[in-house]
Amino acid sequence: MDEKENSSPLRKCDLSRVMVVDDETSIRNIFHMAISMAFPHLGVDVAANGEEAFNLFREKKHGVITMDLRMPVMDGWQAFTAIVTHCTENNIRPPAVIFVTGYALPAIVNEIVGDGRYHGLLMKPVMISDIVNEVKKRLAIASS
Repeated sequence: MDEKENSSPLRKCDLSRVMVVDDETSIRNIFHMAISMAFPHLGVDVAANGEEAFNLFREKKHGVITMDLRMPVMDGWQAFTAIVTHCTENNIRPPAVIFVTGYALPAIVNEIVGDGRYHGLLMKPVMISDIVNEVKKRLAIASS
């Protein structure tokens, strides 16, 4: 990559696409339905583990992702790291991620979420209104 390419602005992810990542089918279905109903103009994709999420992200570049942390094959933290690395290597602004978990958080997640301005965190059990509000907030933030 030459110097001119390095100084180009980051490309944005597709803010018309949201991805729900969770190994529990019922949670994926509920989140998918809630987001689709609240935002009928958005495409909502689902993944059952981090590897599926990473592969789907490389294809569609979702603007917002809800990400469970504990999943088989590749967990949410590994998927997040792979997505951020892919974005860095391809001059893409990483998507806003809403981490969703029912377990104690690794310290690194707290560091990433920080003040919650870009990435978010929800603890299970989650109210549907919380998911909808977080997606709405992340879409607004990611579009700026």
